[in-house]
Amino acid sequence: MTEGWGAASRCRLSHAWTGWAWCWQRWWWYTTAAEIVGFALPALTGLAAWRLGWAPIPFYIAMVVAGAGEGALLGGGQRLALRPVLPVGRRWVTRTSLAAAGAWSIGMLPSTLIDLSVPVWLTVLATVPLAPLLLLSIGIAQWSVLRDLLPDAGLWIPANAVAWLLALPPTFVAPALVPPGAPLAVHVGAWLAAGAIMAAVVAAVTGLALILLLSRRDAAVSRTPL
Repeated sequence: MTEGWGAASRCRLSHAWTGWAWCWQRWWWYTTAAEIVGFALPALTGLAAWRLGWAPIPFYIAMVVAGAGEGALLGGGQRLALRPVLPVGRRWVTRTSLAAAGAWSIGMLPSTLIDLSVPVWLTVLATVPLAPLLLLSIGIAQWSVLRDLLPDAGLWIPANAVAWLLALPPTFVAPALVPPGAPLAVHVGAWLAAGAIMAAVVAAVTGLALILLLSRRDAAVSRTPL
């Protein structure tokens, strides 16, 4: 549980607020940048597949694969952010990528079923119970790494769920505001702007959770007899 304590102390800076602010800012910048670039993969993939008129199943598969790429980039950026604080390793990236693919597979399921002429009532019945997994997937995947490194790591799961719950609406609203017949560049801009807002919100909320978990770890270590 105390692994990485020496690195964490550089973030803590003897409990000075500037130390925690540095940690949060580092996390926010890395996570935001990584998610903006990562979200561009499914956003551009979806637009391209839509313009090319792909059938529902190939479209679905392409989006899930692109979602895995998004998760890998997000996890990679977060791993870099955590390097001075926690040795999360490559497993953080791998599990985040798999969780993102799972989230996209759930998120794309309703529209895919409807495109396949599945009745709306059956689509709702099949997909609504899966909705919580969409919000919990990344938090659970990353918790499976954090539980070996931080006390109270379970907090990471609801914190991520709240972060994504707050962050996802812009990705639905912004594209819907694009008028019919708008140039492709307008569609691309709407998706990328929505992705930037989503990334910033996720980074801000999870950054606060990270600081709380690190502070609890620091407190636990400081109480440990030498």
